[in-house]
Amino acid sequence: MKKRRLIALAGGILAVAMALTGCGSSSNSSYDSVRSSNKSSGNYATEAAAESAYYGDYDYYEGDWGTEAAMNDATGGTAETPEVNDTSRKLIKTVNLRVETKEFDGLINGLETRLNELGGYIESSNINNGSWYSYSDYRNSRTATITIRVPQKHLDTLVKEIAEGSYVTYKSSNVQDVTLEYVDVESRKSALETERDRLLELLERADTMEDILTIEDRLTNIRYQLESQERQLRSYDNQVDYSTIYLNVDEVVEYTPVVEEEPTVWERIRDGFTESLLNVWNGIVNFVVWFIVKLPYLVVWGVIIFAIVFAIVRASSTSEKAQARRAARRAKKEAKKLRKQQAQAAKKGTPAPAAPAKPVNPAAPAAPTAPTEKKDE
Repeated sequence: MKKRRLIALAGGILAVAMALTGCGSSSNSSYDSVRSSNKSSGNYATEAAAESAYYGDYDYYEGDWGTEAAMNDATGGTAETPEVNDTSRKLIKTVNLRVETKEFDGLINGLETRLNELGGYIESSNINNGSWYSYSDYRNSRTATITIRVPQKHLDTLVKEIAEGSYVTYKSSNVQDVTLEYVDVESRKSALETERDRLLELLERADTMEDILTIEDRLTNIRYQLESQERQLRSYDNQVDYSTIYLNVDEVVEYTPVVEEEPTVWERIRDGFTESLLNVWNGIVNFVVWFIVKLPYLVVWGVIIFAIVFAIVRASSTSEKAQARRAARRAKKEAKKLRKQQAQAAKKGTPAPAAPAKPVNPAAPAAPTAPTEKKDE
């Protein structure tokens, strides 16, 4: 009888937990698993017998579990409402800033010092000094992308100080209200803690291994859910307590001008012509700098190109000489052959073959003669 009362009390506690957390399906699945396992094993002939074995003498309440009266009827007492510790607004504030500065190092170092004073920190930083191409550009190319976490109460102060120490080109802010989500997570956490405490009480009074294993299995599941809810709450607390600033810094020589009104035609012509002259001058300066910097490479390539051209010319001259030598050898062979043929013809008394005629250069045109004067008869 003691065992049956213990099981009945466990069923009542599980029912209250289901009402608070909206997880009634887990209890039904547990009951269905016990019912199906018992029916398959043949321990209970009917479904009613399985229900009696699972719930014992506990009178299962079939009313509305979402009302306070229903929970009171099931537990025999007053239902506990989860308490929320903090009912203030939970606001996550985020600011995006893009600034220009002429004192890059001073701004970065001053920002780090100020964050230490305010209790904030730099979550991530990416600084690009642009040194690999600064020799050919008259502008400084250093940039920085920084993610800053600062206590929410100091957010406006830090944003104002950054704006005063630089030139702001872009600014946006966002406020996300997570109060409802925070309260919901906190309520689920309180319900899980209540169920955990009551299961621990049942575990101390359990007298069979089966009851102990069932309660411990449920406790493991509750602990896992509690850890998840606590992680979520810590994440919310961190984002609420520490606001985020996404800061992009560009180092410049001159700040980007702000156009307050549309310029006239002559102003546009003047500004455009001035900018063109400045670009031409900068182009000349950059070319001179580039030429001097690249001079060692130019010398090396000049020597290589000269050597290639010299080799080509020499190869061409050598080819012409070789052709002349080959022509001389052919002429010598032909002359020797001709003399041999003439000697053979002299022995036989036949006419000797004539030497091949040499190519004759075309005759130069005759010079014009002066006209002769006719004598008077």
